[in-house]
Amino acid sequence: MQYKSIEGAAASSIDVAPAPSGGTKVRLVSYVVANSGASAASFRFKSGATYLSGALSIPAGGFISASGGESYPGGAAGLFEGLADSGVVLEMTTGQATSLGGHCTYQIVN
Repeated sequence: MQYKSIEGAAASSIDVAPAPSGGTKVRLVSYVVANSGASAASFRFKSGATYLSGALSIPAGGFISASGGESYPGGAAGLFEGLADSGVVLEMTTGQATSLGGHCTYQIVN
């Protein structure tokens, strides 16, 4: 498992997991994202040009979290996997001035 902090301002893309190599993929296992801004925010996860989630909305002062469930000998079940040799980014889609922060857990898988 690898861990990464999440931090960014309005209308930006935040690197959640770097691009792996050798045909491997990023599997996002869990995340927590909090909105410390005064207005609502929305975001979605993306790998390359492919969206991995729909838009997720967080009210001002709110947060959202998700976990990929149980672990097994080969790793964790995970929430979703990115494209081969491509990282995962959190793309903020809000137009208001806000700030997101949090953390995530991911794995590099074949």
